[in-house]
Amino acid sequence: MRHSTTIFIAVLSLLAFHPVDARAGEASAFACERPAFSFDIPDGASSTRDEMLALKDAVEVFVRRGEMYLDCLSSRMDEVRRRIEAAMTNENGALDAAAEEYRSMVRDHDEVVAEMQRLADEFNRALESYNQS
Repeated sequence: MRHSTTIFIAVLSLLAFHPVDARAGEASAFACERPAFSFDIPDGASSTRDEMLALKDAVEVFVRRGEMYLDCLSSRMDEVRRRIEAAMTNENGALDAAAEEYRSMVRDHDEVVAEMQRLADEFNRALESYNQS
C-alpha cells in the first residue's frame, strides 16, 4: 500500500571545508564547494516505491549539503564584507576586487537557493503523482 504522507523538503547543497595555507595571503580560511544534483527527477506516476524512496534520500542529502554550503558561503561573505569595509578606509585598490568577489558570492548563493527550490518543487510534484497513481 502506498504511503500518502506529504513530504516537505526545505531546499539546498554540498559543502566541503578545505583549510587554506596561512601563507596564502588574503585567501579565505575556508573554501566552499558548491553541491551538484546529478540525477533526474522521475515521473512519480510511473515510479516504484523503491525509486521514490531512493529519490527522497538523494534529495535530502542534497538539501543538507546545500544548507551547509550556504552556511559556509555566508561566513565567507561576512569575511569579504569586512575586507570591503577595510578597503574603503585604505584606498589600496582592494575595494574593487573585494566588491566583485562579494557580488559573485551573492549570485552563487541565489543560484543555489533557486536550484534547491526547483528541486524541491519537482520532487513534490513527482511525489504527488506517485501518491495519486
